[in-house]
Amino acid sequence: MPESTLNSFLRKHKNDIQPIQLDSATIRSFGGKASRMNGYHLDDVTKIALGMDSVIGIELKKQVFGQIGSFAKPATSAQVQWQQVLSDVFEGFDLHFI
Repeated sequence: MPESTLNSFLRKHKNDIQPIQLDSATIRSFGGKASRMNGYHLDDVTKIALGMDSVIGIELKKQVFGQIGSFAKPATSAQVQWQQVLSDVFEGFDLHFI
């Protein structure tokens, strides 16, 4: 997943998902060499994984909820355009088209 996609998702949910600053001992414990680094609580990682339609997120949703529907894309350009219009209209309401 592109970093810009993740950053966009985190900005959109900045009131719900808060980073935590990791101390140097924690960073070193997993082999990191950075002097400063942020992490996320496990609950927030779950929100990120289930909230995004990434490869990992889709697979996690299948494991948690089972095969509940198809992930098929719209077949015609008119369907794609209509879906974009609806996405723009309902932006900020956390609705997702399947």
